[in-house]
Amino acid sequence: MRVMIVDDERFFRDLYADHLADTGWAVETYATAEEAIARYEQGGIDLVVTDLVMPGTDGLALVAALRDRDPDVPIVVVTQREDVRSAVEALRLGVNEYLVKPVDREMLILAAERAFEQTGLARAHRKLEAEHLEHLRSEAVYLGCLQLLSILDTERLCTEIPSALAGLTGGQGGALWHGGADERRPFRLQGFSGVVDERSVPEVLDLSSDAPRDRRLLQLATYTEGGAALWVPLVSEGRLIGVVMVADKLSGAFDEQDTSLARTVGDFAGTALRNALRVGQLQRAGLRDRETAAYNITYFIDYAGKEIYKARRYGRIFSLVAIQVENLAVMKRALPAETTRTVHRALIAAVQKVVRDSDILAKVTEDTFYLLLPETDYFGALMFMRRAMAGFDRSELIRSLSVPPSVVAGAASYPKDGQDFDELLECCRARQEEVRASPYRRLHLQEHDFWELVDTLLTTPAEAVGTGPAGRRGHLPLGLVESVQREIASELQRRPEARGLLYFGTRRIDASLTLLRELNPAREGATRVYLLGQEVRAGLDHPSVTAVQLPAERRLERYSFLIYLTEHAAYAWLRDEESEQAYHSSDSPLVEALVARLQEAYDLQRHLST
Repeated sequence: MRVMIVDDERFFRDLYADHLADTGWAVETYATAEEAIARYEQGGIDLVVTDLVMPGTDGLALVAALRDRDPDVPIVVVTQREDVRSAVEALRLGVNEYLVKPVDREMLILAAERAFEQTGLARAHRKLEAEHLEHLRSEAVYLGCLQLLSILDTERLCTEIPSALAGLTGGQGGALWHGGADERRPFRLQGFSGVVDERSVPEVLDLSSDAPRDRRLLQLATYTEGGAALWVPLVSEGRLIGVVMVADKLSGAFDEQDTSLARTVGDFAGTALRNALRVGQLQRAGLRDRETAAYNITYFIDYAGKEIYKARRYGRIFSLVAIQVENLAVMKRALPAETTRTVHRALIAAVQKVVRDSDILAKVTEDTFYLLLPETDYFGALMFMRRAMAGFDRSELIRSLSVPPSVVAGAASYPKDGQDFDELLECCRARQEEVRASPYRRLHLQEHDFWELVDTLLTTPAEAVGTGPAGRRGHLPLGLVESVQREIASELQRRPEARGLLYFGTRRIDASLTLLRELNPAREGATRVYLLGQEVRAGLDHPSVTAVQLPAERRLERYSFLIYLTEHAAYAWLRDEESEQAYHSSDSPLVEALVARLQEAYDLQRHLST
C-alpha cells in the first residue's frame, strides 16, 4: 500500500512517515495541497493522511478536491485543535478518520487501517450490489435476447433490436446503423422503431477519427450529456458491426443502470446481427448462377422490393441498371462456344470488379442482366457504368475478337425516374434505346479520343450527325455562347444540390468569363466546374471551380467547348472560333462520352463518389 502524507510542518511529515514506514507501507510526503493533488492525479496512491490547517489550500479543500477525483479514496485528517465545525465539515466531505494532535504511532496506524478497511468494505458492497442488479437485469432480458437470436432476417432484425432496447430502457424510440457484411463500408441507417424524429437521425453515422473504429465506438455505450440519448455498440467476435441509439426516455433521463442493461442486450444483438448477415450471404450464394455468379431474377425482384420499401420509409435513393449484350446471337454463330462463354464471364467480371457488397447483379436471360445500386443517384449510376465498361471494352480479349460484343446499358434512379420496379425498368429500357440511337453509336465513335470526337462532330455532314432537337450543327455567334453560359450558371444556382460536372475550354480563362461572373462566389454547389485554357489568369477564386492551364494545347486557340452533365441534364457545344460554326447536342450518351474522353485526355477527375 502507498500512503501520501500532507502537512505544512516538516516535523509532523517526518513523524507520521516514521510511524507508518514501520508497517512496511510505502510513504510519500508533501508540504502543500497543490503538490499533493498533482501527485494524486498521477495515480498509485491508496491512502491519504492530511493536516487540516495549512497555508493556501487547506486540508478541507484538499479533501474536496480528492473526493472529486475519487469518491472512494481513504482519507485520515489530523489537526492540532479540537474544532467541532472543522470536524463536521471534514466528515461531511467523506473523511474516514479524524484525529487530534498529538497522535501516537498506534493511533495513526489503527486509523489508517480502519479507513482502508471501510473503503474496501464499501467498494465490495457496491460491487456485490451491482452484480446482483446486473444478474436480475440479465434474467429479465434473457428471453428477449433469445428472441433476437432466433431472427435471421436482417431487415426485421434492424427494427426489432432498437425496439427491444427502447422497451427495456424506457425509451420512446430507437435507430440502428450498420455497414452490412463489408466492415469497410460506412454505417448507414438501416432501421428504426417507435417515436423517432427522422430529421434528427443522420443517414450516415460519422465515424471520422484517427482511432480505429472499434476502439472509438466501444466508448459509445453510454448516455449523452443530460441523458437525452443512449448509444449502444453492437459487437460480435471482437468487431464493431453496428450502433443503436435509443432516445426520449419516458420518465427522467438515461443513467448508468440503463447503460448496463443496454450493454447486456447489445452483446446478444451484435451476435444476432452477425448471424443474420451471414445467413443472408449464404442465401445469396445459393441463389447465384453457376456460370456467371450472378443472382437469379427471383431473388433480385425480392431484394428490389425490400429496397423500394426502405427507400420509401427512410427517404433514400437507389438506382437500377439494365445491361444487354445485343449481338450475342451473332457472336455465337461467328465465334467458338468457349470464346463466347469467356466474353460472357469477362463482362460479369468487369461489373463485379466495381460493385460494392450491397450491390446486386442478377442474370435475367443469357444476354440480359440487371444491377441494383443502393444509396446511388442517377449520376452515380452513370459513373458506375462508365468504370465497368471501360475495363471491359479495352481488354485485350475484347479487342482481339473478330465480332466484339455490343453492350448497351441504361440506368434509372428512385424516386426521380419511377416509384416502383416496373417504372424504373421501363425507364432503363428507354435509355438503352437512346444509346442505340445516339450519334456516338451510329457513327462508331467509341475508339475516338476527345479531339477526334470534336473534329468528327464539326466536320461530318449535318445529315450524318443528326439534325433533330437532340443535336445539330450550325452558326453559333459569341452572343449565343454567352447566353448559354448564363443559362447554365443560373441552373447551377437553382439546383446547388445536383451532382454533376461542367467543363469549359477556351484559349484564355480569366475573371471576365461570363460563366464565372454569373456564379455566386459564396455558394458552393455539388456540380464541379473545370475551366481549361492555354492561359489562366488570376482572380478565379470560387469553391466549386478548378482552373486547368494547358499551355501546350494549341487546339484551344481554334476550338472552344462546353460540356455539362448532371443527373438532371446533359448538354454540350463544340465551336470553331474561326468560322463560328458549332455542333451542340443534348444527347446523353454523346455528352457522357465527351466527358469520359476529355477526362482521359488531360487526366482530370475520373468520377464522383457514388
